[in-house]
Amino acid sequence: RDRVENPAFRVLREGRVIGLANHTLLISRDGTERPIADSAAPIKDEQGQVMGVVLVFRDQSEERAARNALSESERRFSALLGNLPGMAYQCLCDPEWPMIYLSDGCRKLTGFYPSELIGEGGIPYNDLIVPEDRGMVWQTVEAAVAQDQSFTLEYRIRHRNGEEKWLWEKGRCTQ
Repeated sequence: RDRVENPAFRVLREGRVIGLANHTLLISRDGTERPIADSAAPIKDEQGQVMGVVLVFRDQSEERAARNALSESERRFSALLGNLPGMAYQCLCDPEWPMIYLSDGCRKLTGFYPSELIGEGGIPYNDLIVPEDRGMVWQTVEAAVAQDQSFTLEYRIRHRNGEEKWLWEKGRCTQ
């Protein structure tokens, strides 16, 4: 709620384009507050002398409300996934199952941090599936994709500590 120097005065003094800091509020005489983005630029004559200032204020109320709503939605989503038994994931429909997203439940279930399994440098999820179950997993998912249906699987993975675990999985591929 600190007052800021009139940007026009600053442009006249410095002779260059300026912008105010983020989180600037424009407060009207009636007390209405509007978050704004702004800039101020000098108007120069042919000799390069500053003869005026152009001020541009852009109302950011909708943008900031949308950003806050998105942040709240992400917080809720994260809390929901954090309370799931097991893990939620998103991966590419590929026999190696390259992961795009893994919830934090991944660590308890597999022994690996999500970051160790995600992306091009990550360990392919297929490497965790017990070799005897890999074909069945791929064939089941492939058949569900061909019929545009969800799938349910039971298969084994090898935990980081070497322990074999049975998993129950329900999902749907979207392509």
